[in-house]
Amino acid sequence: MSALGEVAMKPCSQLVADHDVVGSSTERPQSGPMGLHRPPTVSTKPTRPLVEGSATAHALHSVWSGEIATVVNAPPGSGKSELLADVVKHLADRAGIEKIVVATPTRSQAVSIAERIAERTDRPVLLSMSNPSTRPVGVVCRGDGDEAGLIDPIVVSTLASCAAKKQGPDVLIVEEAYQATFADVANAAEGAKQILLVGDPGQIGPVVVSETSLYGDVGPHSRAPEVFVTRPDAHRFQIDVTWRLGPRTVEVIGGLYDFEFTSVRPARSVEGFDGELGEIRCVNVASIRPEELGAERATLDRLAHVADLAEQYVGRLYRESTPLGTTVRQLDQGDVAVVLARNAEVSTVSSILAARGLERITVATADKIQGGQWPAVVSLDPMCEILVDPPADAPADFSRAPSQHALSLGRLCVMLSRHMGHLTWVHDDAWPEKLLMLPEGEERARGEAVRRNLCGAGSELAASTHVPAEDAVLAGRLDP
Repeated sequence: MSALGEVAMKPCSQLVADHDVVGSSTERPQSGPMGLHRPPTVSTKPTRPLVEGSATAHALHSVWSGEIATVVNAPPGSGKSELLADVVKHLADRAGIEKIVVATPTRSQAVSIAERIAERTDRPVLLSMSNPSTRPVGVVCRGDGDEAGLIDPIVVSTLASCAAKKQGPDVLIVEEAYQATFADVANAAEGAKQILLVGDPGQIGPVVVSETSLYGDVGPHSRAPEVFVTRPDAHRFQIDVTWRLGPRTVEVIGGLYDFEFTSVRPARSVEGFDGELGEIRCVNVASIRPEELGAERATLDRLAHVADLAEQYVGRLYRESTPLGTTVRQLDQGDVAVVLARNAEVSTVSSILAARGLERITVATADKIQGGQWPAVVSLDPMCEILVDPPADAPADFSRAPSQHALSLGRLCVMLSRHMGHLTWVHDDAWPEKLLMLPEGEERARGEAVRRNLCGAGSELAASTHVPAEDAVLAGRLDP
């Protein structure tokens, strides 16, 4: 039976107390990393200074001291990938750890972090996949024919590939760890001596479709760091700054995190109709009323207004000031993103924008877009869905309440944290009533607090003009 199989058969109270997933093959040393096999090297590549007391220094000290499990929590835009790459560099070049594996939930994440690591270390970096969609610079890909001659490469792969190959590294480092289940990471970590997990606890977690009631709150289905951090020997640190988000956004989303962080973002702004836009602009689409237009037409009109707001960004002046000076440029389509909660909304807004020649504006669900950042973003509150009355032949269990999908705090956090310069938050004024339709609990309470903070200063009222007929036809929602 695999280590994961043994773990899954145990009660949750025992699940994280044992060392049968990580650290079982070697007793914990009194000091020093478990995989010290190579002499330190002097890197020829630029090295960022290691700041005393920083999360990078703490994480490196924890791993270098031989701690079995280390978790680093990070807010959006905090440079967690930079931290990971710096830790890998020091472990490879200075600590001389022989077998380092970096694992990610997705292929695109593996490609991105592999290139970043290769920029920092002289050790070879092997991307354990063939024919990646983007070939990372300075990285050898499996199947190139060059990997046989590599000496102690740093291996980067997906968690699934890592689990299949059972590489048993000295140190396994997991990027975007909150997007993976404990089961995913436990499989990948089989035989590993130490593990470092880096991720944003505010992100949307992995989709779990199997029955999980057997395990309660903690089990194989849980987000990986939430299980590992309950080990009595686990060490947890956090990055306490964000370089992407401004102080107003930090104030809004701070209630979604159990640690404090501050903004060190350079001064950024987008030109508005009257001077500069603030960091966040709230727009209320309650004037587009379903009782007057019908649910389908009102939904289409609201989504067309979202497209209008995204279009308004294109061509605006974007200003960024740093100690090196101020840059001013016009925003183009690639600088703008629209973040939505549902695939049907993505299809409609994408069609409307494409019909206007704006197909390069990014339109995606929060689930697909997490990890990305843009100067200007329009996000539609998941609670903005129009609720319909039950039809005459509705089943007894028909519910008019919003879906649990709309309640997700991870989805809310992602939608509020993709912007580098400015966010337009689109909502209606019925969200408090909709929240009351959902079960009481922490999710509902925290979601309400964030929205009250966000919209408490007031919102612009969207014009109630209808979507043009040509947009409606192209969006495929109405007959021509």
